[in-house]
Amino acid sequence: MSFKKISDNSLALGFIFFLIAFIFRSINSMSRLDETYLDIIISKIIPLFLIVLYLKYSHKSIVETGIHKYQLIWNIFLGILVGVVQYTIFTTADFLSYIYLDDQPFLYTYPYELFDLTYLVAFIIINSFMEEMLFRGLMMRNFMIRLSSFKANLLQSLLFGVWHVVAYIKYFVYRDYNLIEATFNAIPHIIMATVFGFIMGYMFLKTSSLWGSFLCHSVWNLLGSLVEFGGVSAFGGLTLIIFELIFGVILFIISIFIVRFFSSQKNMPFLTPWDQSISDTLS
Repeated sequence: MSFKKISDNSLALGFIFFLIAFIFRSINSMSRLDETYLDIIISKIIPLFLIVLYLKYSHKSIVETGIHKYQLIWNIFLGILVGVVQYTIFTTADFLSYIYLDDQPFLYTYPYELFDLTYLVAFIIINSFMEEMLFRGLMMRNFMIRLSSFKANLLQSLLFGVWHVVAYIKYFVYRDYNLIEATFNAIPHIIMATVFGFIMGYMFLKTSSLWGSFLCHSVWNLLGSLVEFGGVSAFGGLTLIIFELIFGVILFIISIFIVRFFSSQKNMPFLTPWDQSISDTLS
């Protein structure tokens, strides 16, 4: 099957985008390069470069992935607002789960040297940009050609959840966790990643701008890399899963409400499928 035929099949193309990026992510993780400064190259820059190549091949501008100036300030504000709200809800879930377990929760701040902090910020920006372009900017818009906006968003968010399983497979393979620990740590992470991915997709749908989801993603990752709640055992098991499920629902409802209300108030344009130009909706 030629690339031309594949590119004409929007569902297949979306899955191929995911598979290629997933392979690079797996190689990066299983070789433990994700524990080095090379992490940013294999799992982030290379997939981003391939996305740019695809845009060039398909004669699409970066505007079609949601990168444009229309209502830029409001999209920046929305992304930061939702990111801060989400992280507050998420850390509250962790804190209360440790309280429930009598696990002596503590607030941990990560100490960084200047170089490491600079690298961290650069990594978060590139990582968030690549993942938002891949899952929301390309995959979801391609899925929307064949599927309803809800189904397309649900599909990309499920794949975004699967995207986050690689680290826990590595932890099990290298015996950092046994099977039970890897499973019980992976489940809440995958659930939250799926919920987060759906909200980011919904934000993109309601605004036709990737800036909001990109900044929300960046805020979430930055705050999580600087400060978080922990417990003495660092293993909440089923209790942590239950708490994160409950607060995941709360996070979902509040985030959807904020995006829906804000996009309605500012008359933001609804997203079109990949075979229709975003530019036509921006006025």
